Amino acid sequence: MPGKLDPTLFPLREGTTVPRDLVVPHTATLWSRYGITLDALGVRGGISVYELLMLQPAPEGTDAATHMRNICECTVQQAMSVLSRLVVAWQAKRDADAARLAMMEEGVTEENAEQPTV
Repeated sequence: MPGKLDPTLFPLREGTTVPRDLVVPHTATLWSRYGITLDALGVRGGISVYELLMLQPAPEGTDAATHMRNICECTVQQAMSVLSRLVVAWQAKRDADAARLAMMEEGVTEENAEQPTV
């Protein structure tokens, strides 16, 4: 039995990991397919890169069937490259959202400091 998994990562069958938060939005779909929790699925080796890519929404202007066919036509190396770009874009959005939140919180703090006390 493998050791305890890193709770911030989720394994892929191709031997790599992705941020767990990239998989979490698909928990219900994965539960309906496998009937086990994400943790149990991770212990069993996770999912394939192809399945993870198919869980993502189709790019704008591409219908779902074409999106799935395009993924299925990829070699493992091509699928991993697509996944790499997906993870980079996901992380950039996450970082931008965190920065925006920090700026909003900072603005609220500055407004509170500027208010006169009674």
